[in-house]
Amino acid sequence: MNARFRLLVLLLALAALGACGRIHSRVVVAPEKLGVIEQVALLPAEVSSREQTNEALALNAEWQTLAQQELEAAIGSRGIKIARRDAKNRVVARIEVIYGNRALRYFVGFGAGSGHLAVTVELRDARGKVRYATSAEADLAGGLWGGDMSEVVRTTVRAAAEDFATRL
Repeated sequence: MNARFRLLVLLLALAALGACGRIHSRVVVAPEKLGVIEQVALLPAEVSSREQTNEALALNAEWQTLAQQELEAAIGSRGIKIARRDAKNRVVARIEVIYGNRALRYFVGFGAGSGHLAVTVELRDARGKVRYATSAEADLAGGLWGGDMSEVVRTTVRAAAEDFATRL
């Protein structure tokens, strides 16, 4: 009986961890001939969500701040200075969120109420032409107590910022 209980607990833990889909990153525009980049302007991140409740809008503002912090840290770790404006290169991040429905994820499962996140980070020149861009996506289809979309956002934004900065 004790072995069966352990197996059940292990299976439940794996199901809870497996409910958050992997982060899928890809290069949208390859970084060709970027040269040495010494400074970039980090423009405010653009965050949008399908849900327009007060709670969702407050979370969107939180994700905007998170994206700024993660990009500053990732780009700064590469020795590139962050200018507040008027730099030859500009970094723009867009985050699109579908928060989904936690109760549906918990009680129904099978993809009902799933959440989705897409993060795009672009390096643009002074005229607005995209010189380099990456994208990261993640899904939340379930998890313990319906899963935590906030944790998915934090993890994906951090991964997107680091992935973007590695090719600068």
